[in-house]
Amino acid sequence: MTCFRLDQEPWIPVLLQSGDYAELSLLETFRRAAEIRCLAGTPVEVVSLTRFLLAIAHVVETPASTNDWARLWQNPEAFCLRCADYVRSQGDVWDLLHPQRPFLQDAHLQKTKNPAHILVYDAARKNNPVWSDHSMASSPEPVPLARLARGILASNAYAGSSGGGYRKGPLCARSVLLADGESLAETILLNLKYDRNHTPEQIDWTALGAGRPRPSPRMGIAARYLWNSRRVRILPDDAHPGAARWVMLSPGNEMPEELAQEDPMVLLRQDAKGAKWVAVRLGPTEALWRQFPNLFVRHDGVVRHPILRMMETLAEKDALEGDRKLSLRICVVSADAQGPTTEFWRNELLPFQPTVLLDQARSASIERCVRAAESEAIQAKAEIYRFAQRYLAAGSESNASSDDARRLRDELACDLEPYWAELAPLGERLAVEAIDEAEWVETCRRARRRMVEWAVDRLPPTARRLRAQFAVGRSQAT
Repeated sequence: MTCFRLDQEPWIPVLLQSGDYAELSLLETFRRAAEIRCLAGTPVEVVSLTRFLLAIAHVVETPASTNDWARLWQNPEAFCLRCADYVRSQGDVWDLLHPQRPFLQDAHLQKTKNPAHILVYDAARKNNPVWSDHSMASSPEPVPLARLARGILASNAYAGSSGGGYRKGPLCARSVLLADGESLAETILLNLKYDRNHTPEQIDWTALGAGRPRPSPRMGIAARYLWNSRRVRILPDDAHPGAARWVMLSPGNEMPEELAQEDPMVLLRQDAKGAKWVAVRLGPTEALWRQFPNLFVRHDGVVRHPILRMMETLAEKDALEGDRKLSLRICVVSADAQGPTTEFWRNELLPFQPTVLLDQARSASIERCVRAAESEAIQAKAEIYRFAQRYLAAGSESNASSDDARRLRDELACDLEPYWAELAPLGERLAVEAIDEAEWVETCRRARRRMVEWAVDRLPPTARRLRAQFAVGRSQAT
């Protein structure tokens, strides 16, 4: 009988400490967690797999205090080996193709067949551009079961709404932050949230994805990580062992907002009226160090990220080494009414030291540095705008319109990419080491001056007359 056991088959993409890429089974991933640098795959896969591994870790043990967490932190590898023992103890519940209880699926689902690549977020479908898949809906290419397993996890975490009435997943259209250690074992521990009021969770792994559990305010962390926003059924294909052509798909559950707002991975803030909590948006063009004030610095209306709050407490209790360098991983997936799309994926690391969470003077210094860089950027755009006005007016009987000047400014400025690229190496060090503020401000000023010169030099001298003639001709035509 065909089977695909996630505890035995390779399906989790990782980067080893050696730099090599590998795909490991669930059992191997926990057993070799100290040898693994990080999870690989797409951003949605990294986050979804992390949630899955953390769910298992929280079932094995959720620390009730900073002391409990610090005890586990002394030997992350030993904790992961306990997680591996737990995985092994569950037997064949991990079988993706079990005839009665396929893992993460509803064996009795009866819906219209969909091409299997509908579960693969970087495949071509509907409003997504073509990346790696060229299947036809009428005759889809088989999709490896390893990718479908990752796809089910991603669907449950990120599923957006659509005309079919699909429910929104807890991470849909939100910024996800993960603490990143020097190994997967450390990463699991750094994101293992301690909970003073936690009671041990018992997960019925055979029932995941099969029903619609009633949400409960007392729902544990593991159950939230395993939330199913989709009901899925993979249709095995005997002609293609290890792959499938078709799946059935149906709405699952939309996590209540009051539960979603407590997700340990999501960054939220109050809206302008202070009436509700909304997701903090991080732009695709802004380097993560520029977002430092939103992530690390305390402001009214911004919720400190739960994992960062936990780290702050751990640092206060000396459970984290003060001179240790960690990283914060940001994974963002754009979404709209049609659900997650491939137009904007972001997967970036920001190094920092735990001392930044405690030293308010240091945090204030970093914030001033970021604000100074933003101020010089605004001034650079203003100077380029004034140049654009003068340039368009040359040879013209009337002044250039503000819209024309803005368009030319944006064309010449290129989102100030050279300016931010010049600051990037020093900016990445802001959260790791102290930087002389006066030197930083002067660096920003020099970068701003070079940015303006670069923008002006983009127009060769021979273009002045042609541009002026075009402006005059357009004015006469109107």
